[in-house]
Amino acid sequence: MSLKKNSIGVNVKTYVEPKELVIDGQQRLTALVASMYGVKVKDKNFTEREIKISFNPLTREFAVWTSAFDRTPEWIPKI
Repeated sequence: MSLKKNSIGVNVKTYVEPKELVIDGQQRLTALVASMYGVKVKDKNFTEREIKISFNPLTREFAVWTSAFDRTPEWIPKI
């Protein structure tokens, strides 16, 4: 009995949806994970800093935190 393997270059006519798919680059994935788990990252000057994300529930918009979000009532400054 042979097991069918998914691999590059196989001429398969049917599409099989992958369970997991990474389509972004390492920098964005690192920033996403760092913001989700509060992991500090090094900026371009090699200074450690935390990536903070703000959220506006009215517009359902996410943004990188700035001090302006602390003063704006529509925004949850750090989620």
